[in-house]
Amino acid sequence: MPLSDEERAKALTEEGNAYYKSNQLLKAIVAYKVAVQLDPHVAQPLRNLSIAYYEVGKYQFCKTTVEKALALEEHANNADMGTQVEKLNARLERAQLHDYKSPDKQQRLRRLEILNMFHRYRPSMLSCPEFYTVGHDALQSLFDQNIDKCSPDDKVVSMLMGGICDGRHLLMSLFHACNIILPLTMSIDMLWQDIVIWTLMDDLSNSNAGTDKHLLILTTLFFVWVGAMIPRYAFVKLHQIITRVLEALEAGKQPLSWLYLHEKDFALYVDCLKTWQSKALKVFPNAEVIIRVLSSMKDIRARMPGFMERVPAKIQTEKLLYEHAATRYPPKRFMELEDPKMLKLLDEYSTQPKINASKFKDYIQTEWNFNTTLTDTDWYAEAPANYEIGHDPFDMILAFRGTDDNNFKSATQLFDYLSPFFSSAAQGLKHVSGRCTVEVYPGDYVHFSEQVRFGLFQTSDTPYAS
Repeated sequence: MPLSDEERAKALTEEGNAYYKSNQLLKAIVAYKVAVQLDPHVAQPLRNLSIAYYEVGKYQFCKTTVEKALALEEHANNADMGTQVEKLNARLERAQLHDYKSPDKQQRLRRLEILNMFHRYRPSMLSCPEFYTVGHDALQSLFDQNIDKCSPDDKVVSMLMGGICDGRHLLMSLFHACNIILPLTMSIDMLWQDIVIWTLMDDLSNSNAGTDKHLLILTTLFFVWVGAMIPRYAFVKLHQIITRVLEALEAGKQPLSWLYLHEKDFALYVDCLKTWQSKALKVFPNAEVIIRVLSSMKDIRARMPGFMERVPAKIQTEKLLYEHAATRYPPKRFMELEDPKMLKLLDEYSTQPKINASKFKDYIQTEWNFNTTLTDTDWYAEAPANYEIGHDPFDMILAFRGTDDNNFKSATQLFDYLSPFFSSAAQGLKHVSGRCTVEVYPGDYVHFSEQVRFGLFQTSDTPYAS
């Protein structure tokens, strides 16, 4: 004689109990669900099903099943109804606790509170914070030329650059991006010096090649990028740029059309730029700058194999002059216009840089200026003896274009090797004009990435926006 639905439901409930006791919870759930379908007016399979759902973490299903079981228990009014209802309500409360999800706003506020509460500790063998005025890594483009194929429907592509230092990677990325018709948004964690360099790059992209104006901007870029001591005309141009950026920020405006600085950070930039205009001018007397550069070059030669062979033979004399007098060759055209005394010194004495080093040191000590954008006065105050402003600018040749000298047959000085990069990057910037936005976030990269990871990066004045 075939079993009734009620009998089959009871048998399946017992089968489900056996599965449950042997920890086969998914099989138990299947058995209980069939039992409920066969006899939907009995509370026991629903009670057991709610337990199994709870055990596997399906809290929403658990809550729904408990509510159905409660309705049946109250309707049946069995002798043990009070005990069963008490158990079901306790299970419902636990499931609600596990299934609770706070509103997004409340989650972001709590995450911000936690991030601000705990200190960050990172392994380091240094006794003071690191500060590098010039990046040591080779140029890298972060713009994947296949990116338009990967996301053909996206109107905006974003890239995050952290620890970008002096902005070389951004400029190389712009250079590579100029051949691809694609809107581009970059989010960058960077140093304040980049704003000045980018402003110079923007001016370069809007000037006519071959003019004295174009050459002045290019010369200023060259010396600001890789030099501690810079000619006075480049120093004047640099501080004109600093003043222009400062005036824009103090007026509440963005300094460049393609640059976005968060308004809450304006005060940081203003403070830095004003420091470069005043306090930073007094940190290092020119004589001390020259001493520090020469000391650094001496250390570099001692620990760098092939110190001189790393650069092409035709600019090794210039490197020797930098090693012994902290002097690099400006473009001849600008020396003719602005610095004829330096041109005469180079014509008469540059062939023997070691012997004649004092003549050049004396001259740049009085006629050139310290590149104040290499100065972080707070860092200097913490560790003045270890503050580094000297490096080997001739290593930039390797970073910028590799070791192949065939593409620079007419080059006679360091400027000739580096200036083509600036010109190409400026053309790239001009090409993506109106389609590229550089967003700047000053601060610690780890803290910033945590904010992005947890949806806490603020893009408005509200504390919970993301």
